[in-house]
Amino acid sequence: MHMPGHTYIAGIGSSLPTQRVASNDLLHEVRSTRFGIPEEYISTELGIEERRVAPTKSQPSDLAASASIIAMQKAGVSPEDIDIIIFCGIEGDFKEPATAHNVQAKLGTYNAVCFDTSNACQGFLTGVSTADALISAGSAETALICTAEKPSHTMFGFMKPMRETSQHDEFMKLVGSLTVGDAGGAMVIQRKPANSHKGIKHFNYTSDGKYAKLCYYKDDGGSIEGQMDMRRICGRVIGLHKKLMPQTYELLGWTPASVDMLICHQAGKLPHKKLAAIAGQPVSKAPITYAKYANLATATFPVAMDEHPKPAGTNVMFMGAGSGVTSCQIGAVL
Repeated sequence: MHMPGHTYIAGIGSSLPTQRVASNDLLHEVRSTRFGIPEEYISTELGIEERRVAPTKSQPSDLAASASIIAMQKAGVSPEDIDIIIFCGIEGDFKEPATAHNVQAKLGTYNAVCFDTSNACQGFLTGVSTADALISAGSAETALICTAEKPSHTMFGFMKPMRETSQHDEFMKLVGSLTVGDAGGAMVIQRKPANSHKGIKHFNYTSDGKYAKLCYYKDDGGSIEGQMDMRRICGRVIGLHKKLMPQTYELLGWTPASVDMLICHQAGKLPHKKLAAIAGQPVSKAPITYAKYANLATATFPVAMDEHPKPAGTNVMFMGAGSGVTSCQIGAVL
């Protein structure tokens, strides 16, 4: 699926907890060395040195609202200007109602229609495309797309079975759960002015549901079940991006030389390098967030953009991915 864009990015914000947890400490806690896996495995092999962990009693809407305030300030919009709020995190405050309503209450954006959308780590870019489509249909002028991830809850939950298992293969299927971090992010998008060169140029998406079980989790009354088969899921994501990329460049009317900045999903060092190579970009054009923040899932994109601001006129390529398996590529001019 592909569609042209009709909006521009007016403001970006992010919110990061202050507590840091080192990868080496996590592997020490689960006694990884009994399987011959050094405590430095995640930091050296995946490049993830540490991550941020939010307070236990905090809610995803807290991080999302903090990031949203920054994004709105940068966009120069007031709470009354927001027509739509879309929350895109993997987990929200509750199963019901939508977390977007809690964000609205914390921001005072009472003119906005609120709802959540979910698409694993690709959820934020799915939210941007949904908001763009609503704005292009004339339903709104200004949208707030926000997210927050607190996977530390799930990460600590998986550490118990990792400590207890005696099976190397089972342990390795759960190691990926230790590669995540907490964060919030937000983006304000608005209708693109007529004849403006800036803005989102094109969205290009694909999905392959045969591989949905490669990365999943569920919590049944406090009992967490799931796996994160990082090697296989990264392989499928890479394959999908390879198929999409020639079409994406054609839709955008770009070549690899046209791209000034690449923002891609960041599961670790090697996948990051492979995605950059598929886009024909040097890693120097692709800001890294995984080293200090780990895999931020949906928050990767706003955090990376907020921490690495670029001037107007910058051509940006986004490469998203999520379990399912799903991938997307988006071209935009800041």
